[in-house]
Amino acid sequence: MTQQAAAVRKQLNHPVVDADGHWLELFPVFFEFLDETAGPSAVDGFRTLLKGAGGLARWYGMSDAERLRIRAMRPPAWAFPFKARIRTPSMVPGLYYDSLDRWGIDVALIYPSMGLMIPGVREDDLRRALVRAYNRMVAELFRPYRDRIIPAAICLMHTPEEAMEEADYAVRTLGLKLLMINGTVSRPAMGMPGAEGSSPAYVDNLAMDSPFDYEPVWDAFERLKVSPTNHAGSVGWADRSSPSSFVANHLGHFAQGNHSFARALFMGGVTQRHPDLNFGFLEGGVGWACSLFADLCGHWSKRSRPFVEE
Repeated sequence: MTQQAAAVRKQLNHPVVDADGHWLELFPVFFEFLDETAGPSAVDGFRTLLKGAGGLARWYGMSDAERLRIRAMRPPAWAFPFKARIRTPSMVPGLYYDSLDRWGIDVALIYPSMGLMIPGVREDDLRRALVRAYNRMVAELFRPYRDRIIPAAICLMHTPEEAMEEADYAVRTLGLKLLMINGTVSRPAMGMPGAEGSSPAYVDNLAMDSPFDYEPVWDAFERLKVSPTNHAGSVGWADRSSPSSFVANHLGHFAQGNHSFARALFMGGVTQRHPDLNFGFLEGGVGWACSLFADLCGHWSKRSRPFVEE
């Protein structure tokens, strides 16, 4: 397969950019950065989370009846390659770099794998420590290879202050050029009806009807001259929490998450107020964007003020 990729690259007269490459973080290395950033208690806290509710062992240890009763969302049976010759280059930055020609890639934009779990961490202090440790790690490990590898910094959007602080640190202090954001945040809605003691969640798409004002964040992205890229899917949302099928939860989930965020950016006026601020939307294909564009045009033609006044 890699030989075919290299052969195809030789036939092209333009560079090949991997716009959503992923690397597999080494947990022992990450734990070292986390310890340096926030101390051993943060390491213990993250280890506890990894073994907790989202763990594979927990789901597989339940009966079907228990999974259904508590709506334990089925996790993937596997997520990473098992063969060492395939897996190792994706874990070691130097080997990743040396493999680019073999893969037919000129420049790779590298996103997290383990790091995609961090947006789901509810404890504010731990979440922010994880983000800071991750960004310090990729800045250091990929520094010798930045001529062809551009690592993404994690910039979480749970609050405007959190987003602006980490964006500034990642770009100005660490020199990173690419930001991965979560364009949606699941938040507790205490006023919603539900079981006693529960906290039903709603999806905040940040740019419309949010409890926070994210306008300073869009301003900060413009000042830093970065284009934030959304890598937040919708697994775990109300219609994507099947206790029996991971595939049912996974199919189209990035497209759904991208649609929600992009729709809010337009309807909330962000694209109008910031015409020069570009956003990226990852792993969802383009079908959702075509559908959104057609729907916006259709609704404008049928539900805009001139139509109503006629």
